[in-house]
Amino acid sequence: MKRDNAIDFLRGFAVIWIILIHTCFWSGEVYVPVWLRSLSLIVDVPLFIFISGMTFNFNKSFFKSVKGLIKIWRKWLIFLILYFIIILCFDMKSFSIYAIIKAMFFHFDGSTILPVVNGSLWFIFMFFAVTIIGNLIIHLYNKHFKDLNNFKYILLFVFVLYGMSLFNGNFLILIPQTFIYTFIYLLGYYLYNFHFKSFKHFISILGINIFLTIIVFYFSDYGFLQLQDAKSMPQISYFLYAMNSIIVATYLKDKIKVTSKNILCFVGTNALAFYFCQGIGSSLIYYIYPYIITLPGVVKLIIMFVSNVVITTALVFIVLFIDREISKLKLKFNFLERKAYEK
Repeated sequence: MKRDNAIDFLRGFAVIWIILIHTCFWSGEVYVPVWLRSLSLIVDVPLFIFISGMTFNFNKSFFKSVKGLIKIWRKWLIFLILYFIIILCFDMKSFSIYAIIKAMFFHFDGSTILPVVNGSLWFIFMFFAVTIIGNLIIHLYNKHFKDLNNFKYILLFVFVLYGMSLFNGNFLILIPQTFIYTFIYLLGYYLYNFHFKSFKHFISILGINIFLTIIVFYFSDYGFLQLQDAKSMPQISYFLYAMNSIIVATYLKDKIKVTSKNILCFVGTNALAFYFCQGIGSSLIYYIYPYIITLPGVVKLIIMFVSNVVITTALVFIVLFIDREISKLKLKFNFLERKAYEK
């Protein structure tokens, strides 16, 4: 699959920002003000899902997408090795074979040692579900239509299903969260080839969305300071707030000029591995806080965030190293298997 460096850059930025969010909302609960935590949600999971939808334009095959998810799952299993080594060393009560089996399929019993891993897990489960559903919809659409002229009706239909499930209960077996993130995923696929006519055009669209966001904040039960509550079962206010970063990303994808050597491109290429590992990083920084408790809040946030990024990155390199070694063994096994068949 060919890569778009601008997309990798934006996805890398989104993942690093999500690490900032989890720093603010977990260990930061005691020193980060509510308004700053809400402000941090301007770049969040919706942008990551939107960019993921864009990438289907490079890989227009449902089977290849499923194969890609299996590779991600392999990295998840490697991550679990690191997770349960820590649990085994420091929280034996949370360790069991059955807990490992459940964790393989994205269910944790939880641990007081690494609480953010469990708190972040909803995204992994949702990402797999949305990717499969979204890719299946795109595959079926492309099979029967030659262009994107009618794709807007698919987007509208999924959005209507989101509204139905949000205000009337789950639609069939799907919850509002699945519908809205599937909509955002499909929107990413649809808008990849969209280009703003000018900077004025971009500012106009962004301004309209900001205006709508303010209006909905004012009249809904979920204002700016209640965004975290609005996120749990994505409300319209959270969706409009998240759309601001999506609009900006749609504009920037045509403006960013970077090479694959850019550090954020590396993060974007290994985005899910970073997301897995930030759960451990966001948990371990709790143990740093007692040593900096007397420092000003902004200094504490910087130290905790940087520490989180460093710990997460170190864990990612371990996961990638093990994954690379497994890939080498797999190639050797395939080679020996072919030789055996030739004989």
